[in-house]
Parts: sequence; structure tokens; C-alpha cells
Amino acid sequence: MLATDKLINDLNTNQKRADQLFSKFNYFVNLIKDSFTGDQPIIKNVEIKVTGTLLEVSFCEKKMFLVFKPTIPQGQSYLKGSIEVYLNEDFPNQSSIPFKKIVFEQDGETALRMPSINDPININIDTHVINLFLNLLNDLLIA
Repeated sequence: MLATDKLINDLNTNQKRADQLFSKFNYFVNLIKDSFTGDQPIIKNVEIKVTGTLLEVSFCEKKMFLVFKPTIPQGQSYLKGSIEVYLNEDFPNQSSIPFKKIVFEQDGETALRMPSINDPININIDTHVINLFLNLLNDLLIA
């Protein structure tokens, strides 16, 4: 059992982190929305619907759901952000298993790498977000 002072400090820190992580996710979502809908989308006919922590994507008659969830990885005490990607039509069924899980730090950095330069993908860098989303659309089509 944790001491009261440490527990209070950890909970307060995690609350601040949750807000920061959600802010990073919102940036990610808004960039996708702006880049793939509107007057000059990167790819046409991508439908995007945002509801709170859920980004629903329709493309070529297939659906994908990206869900933001703060998480504390095993053995750690502070929150990280995660985007769980679901490809099935019956989402959010209790038995739904994410197709992919993208975990990111407080600064937006993930463990994923940009293929051409081997740099970590950051969900707050425009070119990284676009590349990541294009890859997710491709995954959706071949799944």
C-alpha cells in the first residue's frame, strides 16, 4: 500500500498527465480531420466522425475506430496515452480486440519509427501524423 502523500502526489500528477495526453490526441484527431476532409483532402472519400475520445473512419466501405485511452504500463506509475485501433464493424463489442495499439509519451512520441529516417513517430508532428494515418488506412484495406 502506498503512503498517503505519495498516493496524493501520484494521483495529481496522473490527472495533469491525462489532460496533456488528451490534448495530444486532440491535436492528432484535428490534424487528421483537417487533412483528410474539407476542400482539398490528401485522399478523397475518407469519412471522419469524432465523438469525444473516439475517431471513426470510413474508407472504401470499411470502418476503423481509433480510441484514446490513458494507460499505466505494467511496472510504471505514470500515465501514457494510447490509441487503440479497431477494424471490426461490431465495435464497441465487449469482446473487441484492438488491431493495433499506439502508446505515446507526454510529448507525443511513440515507439513506432518513421521508415525512411528511423526517427520515432510523434503524434504531434504533422508529417508523422499523416504518414501514420496513411499507413492505418492501408492496414484497413488489407485487413
